[in-house]
Amino acid sequence: MKFKEILATISVIVSVIALPLVINWYHESYVLGAYPEGTKVITLSAVAKGGAWTLDKVDGTNYWWKDFKPATINLEEGDKVVLRFESTDVHHRFYCPELNIGPVEVEPGHIVTAEFEANEAGTYRYYCTSMCGDCHFYMQGWIVVTAKGQPPQQPEEIAMACEQHYEKPPKKDMVTWGKYLYYKNACISCHGDEGQGGVENINYIKDEIPAHDILAEKLWLKEKEHVDIFVDMLKKRVDFEDLEEEPDIPLFNLVLKQYNAAKDLIRYGKHCAKADAAGPEPPLQMVSWQALLTDYDMDSIITYLLMLYEWEDDEE
Repeated sequence: MKFKEILATISVIVSVIALPLVINWYHESYVLGAYPEGTKVITLSAVAKGGAWTLDKVDGTNYWWKDFKPATINLEEGDKVVLRFESTDVHHRFYCPELNIGPVEVEPGHIVTAEFEANEAGTYRYYCTSMCGDCHFYMQGWIVVTAKGQPPQQPEEIAMACEQHYEKPPKKDMVTWGKYLYYKNACISCHGDEGQGGVENINYIKDEIPAHDILAEKLWLKEKEHVDIFVDMLKKRVDFEDLEEEPDIPLFNLVLKQYNAAKDLIRYGKHCAKADAAGPEPPLQMVSWQALLTDYDMDSIITYLLMLYEWEDDEE
């Protein structure tokens, strides 16, 4: 082998070994050392696949198999903080409204930062507010600010973990198919498990995201037998615009109007209005599902939600 070829081979080997070391030094030493002494510099990696902002190191060797733990960021009052955001896959948006952080646009291949001072003890929820995939709505966690000298506060557990591989039921069973879609599309992350509601939406005019297990009431279906008739019509794929005779359901025109409104809400989404016009944007928004759900899918979700209603006879 000629001297020039040997030199070229050595140069390639050195480059392959040295380049990652230089990049790592730049990020871990130069970048982190660029801030004033005492600044807490925290790197958050966004992972769409598992639905997490994580403190774990994410790279090509572990992205596809590892379950990354959502980050709980523990701080003390008075801490000066720099959050460094990176995307490991697609576009994300970090948002912590109560601390006035963001929304921060996080693009693949770029690191962006947000600086703030932790002035008040408390637990503050953060979100991803860019639709980044099936696990998008699960990308939530806590920033915990503790008073000096006190042990870290224990935040409320966010009992949600994105399960990407739900057991797919037969599509012909509208109730189980609707439940499958309700969980797979993470409706529970905003509306609660089995649609019971109670999920806070900061600066939302209604405070909490509405419950779905009372859909029968909202559709003016006052008796269980009326729900059964209406569900049977959905299962038979009755054309409500071309009925030979109305079913035995009181105020059926009103029921039909509310049903169409419910489908439009699923189809087109809805912007959550602010309680305080000068305050932050509510982080949880009803997105449009029209490109992702068929008419049958939407009816299946409605069927599932109607069957969740607890009637007095059922309780007895």
